[in-house]
Amino acid sequence: MIDRRVCAVLLVMCGPAAAQQAPPPSPAQETPPPLVTTLEEVRALPPDEETLDLYTFDNPIKVESNRFNDRYHPPPSPKEITENGGYLVYGFAKLVGFAAQGLQKIPGIKGQVQPAIARPPPLDLAQMERAARISAQGARDETSAMEAPAAPTPSHD
Repeated sequence: MIDRRVCAVLLVMCGPAAAQQAPPPSPAQETPPPLVTTLEEVRALPPDEETLDLYTFDNPIKVESNRFNDRYHPPPSPKEITENGGYLVYGFAKLVGFAAQGLQKIPGIKGQVQPAIARPPPLDLAQMERAARISAQGARDETSAMEAPAAPTPSHD
């Protein structure tokens, strides 16, 4: 570190020498600075067109689903990937999906979605006819009970 006294001595010695080296400019050579700065013509240009993203188009015509809709899913746009964690997360999710598909191929493992299996009706034809008869008879008994006035019940006092 340089001592403060040494710095002061150097300033005293170099100060007048630096002042003598630069001659003062003559008043004839000096041009006064302009008082007002004018700008050139400024034009407002329309913004650049955005890049065309084919997956942002929403078709106003709704088409019935078919066998291709089940399998085809368009890839996510770069904007969707960055909003959902980036390419590493996207790749990891794809890897997990492929691993899950591989697990489905192992014998004995059933997937989350199972096809519907039709079961036989709980009653056979004879039982269904008997149930319909009893139901119709019960409905007739209820309507006749509603039509006939109820008899007064004797009280035991």
